[in-house]
Amino acid sequence: MIVSHKPFFLDQVIHTTWELTSEGLQVYGGNFSLYREQKQLEQAAYVRSRFDSSMVTRGRFG
Repeated sequence: MIVSHKPFFLDQVIHTTWELTSEGLQVYGGNFSLYREQKQLEQAAYVRSRFDSSMVTRGRFG
């Protein structure tokens, strides 16, 4: 296990990132930069899904 706050260092030494949240453990392949990209995509998808569901609830879609 490596714990660091230096993204450059992490990019050089890791090939898998494990993220522990209140929902459980999520495993991401690739270096730290790829992990951050994947997290941004997941967060954007979550925001879109929340927006889409609120629009359906308000009757503006579908």
